[in-house]
Amino acid sequence: MQRVVFSLFVCCALFMSPCLSAHAGINMGGSVAYKISGEELTLWVEQVSNDNLLTNSGTLKLKLTATVEPYSGGSMNGYVLGTYELGTLRALNSFNDIEAAVTYSSPPAGSYFITVTLTEWNGSNDVIVDYVSLGGETLGKTVAVKEEDGGGGCFIMTSGY
Repeated sequence: MQRVVFSLFVCCALFMSPCLSAHAGINMGGSVAYKISGEELTLWVEQVSNDNLLTNSGTLKLKLTATVEPYSGGSMNGYVLGTYELGTLRALNSFNDIEAAVTYSSPPAGSYFITVTLTEWNGSNDVIVDYVSLGGETLGKTVAVKEEDGGGGCFIMTSGY
């Protein structure tokens, strides 16, 4: 039996969402990407920053989520594919060049919209403070990679076995 592997790379302008929590100023910047390979999910985020002058963040997490409808803010209903805890971030500081390999939790086979969220613990739950929508993806037994970049546009799709 042949195993087919698909990889998909997309580079486009990065559009950041408005902050959705009380901590305006905690956000992602630069390139955001993910790769799913077998049971492993790798998340890349160029920067997570806390631009608040005096306030440290709550515990921050990066989450990759698959939804049946495009996400455009507010509450999110979908499948969390993986989560990486960053910790807290002091005022006027940032986490840079984040690369995190975590366990991949596969949703039921189907077509989904993929979103990377940055959440902050507010004392009772994680609240989405920023997000990047990465478009549609068919998830199942394929390997998927998507990237959003602040640079120009490029699209590369490769397949092999």
